[in-house]
This record gives sequence, structure tokens and C-alpha cells, in this order.
Amino acid sequence: MSEVVISHLEAIHLTTASDTALSDSNKLEEASAFNFDINNDMGERKNLNSDGWTKTDVLFHSGSGSLEYKVKASGGMADDIEDAAISGDSLYVHVISKPDATAGQKKGTRYELKVESISNSWTGGDYKGGNANFRLNGAPVDIIVPTPP
Repeated sequence: MSEVVISHLEAIHLTTASDTALSDSNKLEEASAFNFDINNDMGERKNLNSDGWTKTDVLFHSGSGSLEYKVKASGGMADDIEDAAISGDSLYVHVISKPDATAGQKKGTRYELKVESISNSWTGGDYKGGNANFRLNGAPVDIIVPTPP
């Protein structure tokens, strides 16, 4: 039997702490997807001494989305997602878009998430699949490659 090859355009990792080292053990596996939307709440400004056009400002940002995952049933990632849904603790999704970035450059983005709901499924074999819906908790953070001392 052949090994499953993990292939993503961008590596997606899920951790329970923002500073956890990224590795194959916390990388989402086969056919995983991270869907994310940023929404802006808008406000209008109307000035008496203007050209008659209203001005639009972004007042607040929010984000929401979903995470589709397939993990080894013996692994802890599905349990981490379920525990976060029950406890209200944060999870962190790290999207590595430039793995070859050098010191001082951005290599990806980290999102702190709160789980709104989860749906798990158990299929034949060693995998457990699921879907988690979440909301962004704070602003996305750039992941910068550290500069050596």
C-alpha cells in the first residue's frame, strides 16, 4: 500500500498556542482546506462643505470561515479542535505561503480563531474528518523569519 502524499500550495498548521513550533505533526493532512473571509463594517461621512458625495470609512474588521480537516484518528489535532469548541480556548492556524523566505521576510500569516461549531465524521481506515466553523479573534499576524543574532 502506498503512502498518502500531502500536497498543498500553502502549508497549513493548527496549534493550541501561538508560539508552537511548526512541524509535520501539526500540519493538516489529506484534502484539507482553510476558507477565510474578512468583513468590513462600513460607515458613511457626510460633510456640509463637501462636493456633495458621501465618504465611506471602514469602522471595524471581522473574519470568519471554516476549516476542513482530515487527521489520523490516533492524532490529537481533531481532539484539539473539539476541546477548543467546548472550552472556548483559542486555536491558531498558520498559513505558510512563502516557505523559502529568508531572515526578516514574511513567510506566512497566523490567525487566532474561536471555534463556533464542529462536525466530525469517522470513515474507514485511520482517518477522522471534520469541519470547524470559526471566527477570527483579533487581527491576523505576519509570520516573519527571525534574523540571526
